[in-house]
Amino acid sequence: MAQSHRCATDQYAVETGHFSKPFSSAKILTVDTLHIPVVVHVIYKTDDQNISYEQIQSQLDVLNEDFSGKSYNKEKIPDVWKNLNGDSKIRFHLARKDPDGNPSSGITHTHTTTDAFPVSNQMKSSATGGHDPWPDTAYLNIWVCNLANNVLGFAQYPGGSPATDGVVIHTKAFGRTGNLFAKYNKGRTATHEVGHWLNLLHIWGDADCGNDFISDTPVQKTSTSNCPSYPKISCCNGSSNCNDPHGDMFMNFMDYTDDKCMMLFTAKQTERMLNAVQMYRPAFGNSTSHIPVSAPFADLKINRIVKPAGLLCNQIHIPELEILNTGTSSITSFTIEAGLVDGISETKTWNGNLLPGEGVIIAFDVIKISTGEGVVFARILSADDFAFNNYLTAGYVRVEGEYGCTPLDEKPVIAIVPNLAEDFINIQSSFKLSNKARVKIVDVSGKVLMEKEENSTEGFGFTLNIHSLSQGVYFVYVMSDTKEAAAKFVKIND
Repeated sequence: MAQSHRCATDQYAVETGHFSKPFSSAKILTVDTLHIPVVVHVIYKTDDQNISYEQIQSQLDVLNEDFSGKSYNKEKIPDVWKNLNGDSKIRFHLARKDPDGNPSSGITHTHTTTDAFPVSNQMKSSATGGHDPWPDTAYLNIWVCNLANNVLGFAQYPGGSPATDGVVIHTKAFGRTGNLFAKYNKGRTATHEVGHWLNLLHIWGDADCGNDFISDTPVQKTSTSNCPSYPKISCCNGSSNCNDPHGDMFMNFMDYTDDKCMMLFTAKQTERMLNAVQMYRPAFGNSTSHIPVSAPFADLKINRIVKPAGLLCNQIHIPELEILNTGTSSITSFTIEAGLVDGISETKTWNGNLLPGEGVIIAFDVIKISTGEGVVFARILSADDFAFNNYLTAGYVRVEGEYGCTPLDEKPVIAIVPNLAEDFINIQSSFKLSNKARVKIVDVSGKVLMEKEENSTEGFGFTLNIHSLSQGVYFVYVMSDTKEAAAKFVKIND
């Protein structure tokens, strides 16, 4: 693609006359969690622009990671700024009610005859080929469409017209799965633009060595493109940054770097966002549009991807998912798929009796993960009354010997002999981390059947009596301090 225009919020602000608003430190919203219902308006001309639910949900996952200080690549934040990585307490959810109070998926789909939308309000009105917004006091409206002139996105600052309030994102820069631009495939365009929607300016203050009104971001001469190496120094005459060895905070979400190089909002940026809600978007403090009209009769939720996620040091992993019964009836069977977005996947059927409100951990077969960045996905394939929580993604970075990772020659490994066993198994471990090692046996439904502690010595081994177990497949986990290893065995009958 041609050179992209990372953000057109400044252009939109000039054309509409709606600029960022003043900040008041005396009016910072204090909340445990602020829930913001989101409606995504998909505007499409071609079938590939009519993006999937999975792509939309992957963007919500990114927003919640980034605005909670849990970005998948946060371990790469330079040490000098790690303690500034902030949690805004803001969480985003697809709306469960429409403006009339009816059940909703939080997604609209509108066919248009427009090839590409300019930086304007055309996509925000059904009269001009788009979709009318839902009330801005109850929803964050996000329009996803094909934007002209390689613009990736733009937002309206607080205080603008309710008829146009929200964020606009290019179809190919939305989410972290689907047909996306190579440099903008981690969902950070929406993170950046929602930052504007919550009154954040660009980190360089939109001027040569400008002021972003954030006290814990360094002065920066101008925007940063691509993915530079740290430190990157830009000299602003008369500022301390000229002599600062740490240079620019180019990994901030409000700069212009590639998606993979964006990592944090600072603590003071989160304060400014919460102030924006308190002063200019106060209705979101009491919004309930993210809560279902009523509990569905049958509903499963992928609550979290336990692992692999985040920083990974080792090549071998056993994927684990936590599944919750969020419906009103017991569920005796469901089918789920998990794997790597750009790699292998596995489908597994669980059988049992999962009561309302209960959860279960599902373990999959061992997978190998190469070094670099990637995304793990999980998808519930069984039909239930709501599909909005049936898909989840988690980003990861796999490194070797960096950022505190275990060197390859120290990777924890366990071996089970025999692998097909009747009464006893012998477990050998390669690592020693403390005086005690925790050992547990888990069945394929995630239920812990046996748990104990063993003395830990280098290369320790011990025997477990498995005679009481039923025939089937089981997993053994050995944990000590921060290391963990797992292996699978099969219990057979006499």
